[in-house]
Amino acid sequence: MTNSESRQASPLFFGTFEFDVRSGELKREGQPVKLSPQPARVLALLVSRAGDVVLREEIKAHLWGEDTFVDFERGLNFCILQVRTALGDASDNPRFVQTVPRKGYRFIAPVASRPAPQSPPAAVDRPAVTSSAGAPSLVPSRFSWRRRRLPWTVGVLIALLPLLGWLWLARAPAATAADPGNRIRMAVLPFLNLTGDIDDEYLADGLTDELIAQLGGVSPNRLGIISRTSVMTYRGTQKTVAEIGRELHVAYVLEGSVRRDGGRLRVTAELVSTADQTQRWSDSFERSAADVMTLQTEVAARVARALALELVPGDYARPIPSPTGSAEAWDEYLRGRYWMHRGTADDVDKAVEQLQSALRRDPAFAAAWAQLAEARHLQVMIGARAPLSAYPDAADAAARAITLDSALAEAHVASGLVQFWFDWSPARAAQSFARALSIDASNGAAHHDYAWSLVALGRFDEAVQHITTARDLDPLSARANTDVGWLHLHLRQPTDATRACQHTLAIYPQSLEAQACLERAFLQRGLLAEAVAAARATLPAGTDPTAVFQPAIGPAAQLHAMWAWRLNRLQQAASKRWVSPYQMAVHHLWLDQPDQALARLQDALDQRIGMMALLASDPAMDPLRGDPRFQALVDHVEAGRR
Repeated sequence: MTNSESRQASPLFFGTFEFDVRSGELKREGQPVKLSPQPARVLALLVSRAGDVVLREEIKAHLWGEDTFVDFERGLNFCILQVRTALGDASDNPRFVQTVPRKGYRFIAPVASRPAPQSPPAAVDRPAVTSSAGAPSLVPSRFSWRRRRLPWTVGVLIALLPLLGWLWLARAPAATAADPGNRIRMAVLPFLNLTGDIDDEYLADGLTDELIAQLGGVSPNRLGIISRTSVMTYRGTQKTVAEIGRELHVAYVLEGSVRRDGGRLRVTAELVSTADQTQRWSDSFERSAADVMTLQTEVAARVARALALELVPGDYARPIPSPTGSAEAWDEYLRGRYWMHRGTADDVDKAVEQLQSALRRDPAFAAAWAQLAEARHLQVMIGARAPLSAYPDAADAAARAITLDSALAEAHVASGLVQFWFDWSPARAAQSFARALSIDASNGAAHHDYAWSLVALGRFDEAVQHITTARDLDPLSARANTDVGWLHLHLRQPTDATRACQHTLAIYPQSLEAQACLERAFLQRGLLAEAVAAARATLPAGTDPTAVFQPAIGPAAQLHAMWAWRLNRLQQAASKRWVSPYQMAVHHLWLDQPDQALARLQDALDQRIGMMALLASDPAMDPLRGDPRFQALVDHVEAGRR
């Protein structure tokens, strides 16, 4: 019997997992781990050849056969993603499945036919120790928690917090729930709206947002908080805490609810370990329905302080101040954030109205000024307003926010957005984003735009680190995932960009932005047929592809037809609303129309279009690199920095 055959003849063990190759059943510490049949077959193949590179073509033949036509790339990427999710693995720091670029995959963990011997339990009175690699080595605790509401009074609970702290640290699952900076990772799940009124949804959302923001400042070096976009995908989910923990790679989730009872609001919250689904902390709060601000601030403060004592002792002592003295201003601020997160042009307009109303009630409301600045920026990003119309207001709002509260991370993010996308000053923007991250290292928006400012400064390795961190803090966000691909395109790394876009499409198959990025990646690689397929996928719903591609023969002609069709749509739209001339310039270049492209770039310069900040690095501009007129534009951008 060969070594491979002997491995397949019995359950195999690696890390804390047990895997039955024949049945595809995966267990972690004796508990079943959900894994679909196809990903299980991929895992079986990789484990049976642990240490060897398994080619992508071999996996295709193993799963689908040589002659079966399938969307092989997407299918395999999805299977690998599911395997990594089940194992709590990560592609950029693998412990089990390693990607071998342009070849395949290798299973890198030691595999045995029997479980590894268990280490003797450590003494209960020992603190968590640190391994040579720097990650916490977790000490088992003899204290067993049951998932039930704690009967102690608040005073007793607070008295016990230091004890709970070292117990929790001793039990925290580090390997899959700590990021490269050795921080404990945590997610605040959407609070349930139990008021019975859909109009109160903003209260639950507001509490979720407030907790994410406040907890991000608890201990930037020790506690990482997942961003809003990813956690909101779990609204109304039936998934277990363990499943959410594996998908987000978090050690803890905070969940709760908001209920209205007459003129009172009641909020419950609990902190749960994703490793064993045990409750670590819980509390309830009740206030008058007219005192929502005090209630939310108190919940955030209590949770933050509990976490400070229990998860990151000694790192958090600052009080959480009340953001405004006006309950009405706070309510309008929450409504403004609610509308802004919905994201359409009409919704963002409503958000601006609510935020301006809040600021009329309390002109010293720093968080509302910061949110107003971000709303103005968002109006430009979605094409609702031109930069010269929106950014001066955004700059004023950001400056007011910083003056009122220089310790507010969102204020520095807002300032950085204006400095980069309107002032075209990447150095100043980078300082603002760095300042924001020194306050809240879990601020995904700061990492995201910091990365782009670093691209403009030529600090490419740092840029990749920050865009990757932005994605890791928001792992289920289509934008955060796709922008990893866009950034790699700017660095002329189309293979990495392709991989990032395909990862996004494995999560969001309908993402038009990911398809657009993939189209550009294939163009950089000279894969025209693949670029055509990606371009077709970006056609608006209901569009007849034959109306776009019918006259064209061959991939080059089809791409040319697609670009001409898009440019025509942009020009038609520009007669009705504001359209970025930079976007039109790109399409003129693809159609080999350099003079028209330069004219549109001059318009972009005059209108202070944000993408001009990246003009020098944008690969779409490569056909113009030798043209002195293009260099003059680059020089004007440099000279026009504010």
